Amino acid sequence: MIRNRCIDHHAAATEARYCLLCGAALKGRADKKFCDDYYRNEYNNTSQKDTIPLIKRINRILKRNRDILREALGNGVNIELHLQVLIEMDFNFSYHTHFRQDGYGNTTFFCYEYAFRLLRDSCVMIYKIKNLPLEGGALINTNIHH
Repeated sequence: MIRNRCIDHHAAATEARYCLLCGAALKGRADKKFCDDYYRNEYNNTSQKDTIPLIKRINRILKRNRDILREALGNGVNIELHLQVLIEMDFNFSYHTHFRQDGYGNTTFFCYEYAFRLLRDSCVMIYKIKNLPLEGGALINTNIHH
């Protein structure tokens, strides 16, 4: 049975392959999909053109939120201020990079290395995370100091 798979795989590898964009015959690596870099880039740019504006818009909002938190915190370790201050600075509470919930049900929201937690009396605590390590693109330890 294994022998037949090897033969089938070899046969598939020798079949003619064509560029996904222009249809030209492909030569070279078995996983090659385009005849040159221009067509590869053109194909990828065209296939992503609907999602790129959305991603750019969200990234702009996240960057703006981060900048607002950085500005509000200044050089301090943490700051407690009224929620209205962030609202007046056009902070968008719908967008954050991630969040953590502690054992008491308190949620901390993050905008990259800056964090905020909603407090009593319409106040918010803002602080910066020190040494935010990343592993495989995922946050593994937030090392929160506030």
